[in-house]
This record gives sequence, C-alpha cells and structure tokens, in this order.
Amino acid sequence: MAADSMQTVAERTVADASERTSRRAILLVLGVFAFLTVYFRGVFSPWANPNELSRFEQVIAMAEWHTFSIDQAIAALGDHEDKSVANGHFYSNKAPGLAFAAYPVYKLLRLVFPMPDFATSNAIFWVLRLLTVSAVCLFALWRFARRVGEVAPAPWVAPLLTLAVAMGTTFLFYARSFFSHAWTASLLFLAWDLIRVAEASGTRRPRLAAAPLAEERRALPPA
Repeated sequence: MAADSMQTVAERTVADASERTSRRAILLVLGVFAFLTVYFRGVFSPWANPNELSRFEQVIAMAEWHTFSIDQAIAALGDHEDKSVANGHFYSNKAPGLAFAAYPVYKLLRLVFPMPDFATSNAIFWVLRLLTVSAVCLFALWRFARRVGEVAPAPWVAPLLTLAVAMGTTFLFYARSFFSHAWTASLLFLAWDLIRVAEASGTRRPRLAAAPLAEERRALPPA
C-alpha cells in the first residue's frame, strides 16, 4: 500500500511538472508570436501593399470625411489598383468588415496621432493593425492552445500544435498584416469556441456580435 501510494505521488508530481512545462512552452510560443507581429511591420516605404492601403483608406474616408468614397483618401495617401469605380467616384474593392471594425479604433487613435499623410508609413496604421488584426489573432491562438490542451492525450501536444499553427502556416504573416484573412478565421474560431463554452455551461448559445463582421461565409452550427 505504501509503495503504491508513493508511486501515485511520484506520477502526480511528474504529471504536474509536465503540465507546467507545457504551459510555459505555450506562453513562449505566444510571446514570440506577439513579438513578431509588433517587430515586423511589413512596410517598405515608399511602397505600400495595395490590399492594406485600400482597407486603410476605407477607414480614413469613413472617419475623416464620413463617406465610403476613397477619393480624398487617395489624394492624401496615394493611389493603388485595389479600388472600384462607380458614378465617377473611387471605392475600396475589399469586403468592408475589417474597415468597420477598425473604424472606432481609428477614431480613438486620432485623439493621439495626427492624420496619416502617406500610404501606410504612419505610426497610426501600425497601431491600428496591432489593435485590430494582431490582437484578435493572438487571442484566438491562445484559445486554440487552451482547446487543444483540454483534449490532447499528452501535455506536449498543445504547445507543439500551437507552434505549428503560429509559425508553420501563413497565420503569422496575415496576423501582422492589415488583411482580413487571419482576422476572419480568428473570429470564426472564437465564435465556435464561444458556442462550445455556452454548451458546456448548459446555457443557451449566445448571439455572436462578431459573426456578422466575418468576411468569409461559413456555416455556423444552428442556434
């Protein structure tokens, strides 16, 4: 009996140590991921990614001139090919979900930062991207790690899969870009995660405020 008890204690000690190591590894992956989204801006002045610039000008047009037309934004920040023409005016040809989500963040940032003056080579663009796309992606990655940890057969599985998603796919690139790809995927995953949390707690599935912002149509489980 004493030997069995000692063996049980030893097994629990090893398991606890493995869990702590797993948590530290996950935090390390998340920390490196966050650092990379901050450090690598992806801006090579005087050039700008037309995809990002088109979305950014959409935000600026709404916030500064209260219009969806990006005519004035193009004059202020520069021209690009990611636009459409209608009735003599230019518009961003990107789905507007990310621009709508970034709008209130931009309005708050304008209390501190000046109006951007050239393409995406402005501090306000970098901070805007961090607080919208990068923050959502980092939170989704953390929830992913937690979810995997709940069902993984061994403690090392969660940090390894989190590392694979964070560094072994295009998720990092899109998480540090003002694109909607990783942002939309993260919102969809967080919506599913919220549904599962509600199911586990025995409550009704919540109405998801973020779901209408998703720019890719996907089938969500029926409410």
